Amino acid sequence: MKVKKMATAFALLAAALYAVSIPLSKRLLRHIDATMLTALESSFVGGT
Repeated sequence: MKVKKMATAFALLAAALYAVSIPLSKRLLRHIDATMLTALESSFVGGT
């Protein structure tokens, strides 16, 4: 029973973080330069 409650808590936490991440990313994108955005994207994709 404890595992079920813990799994439910993690699922709710994940949903809350997902809901918060979209407005935060929109705010960040307003302030990030195109060059910085390209650098971040290439570092995540593995480009040089």
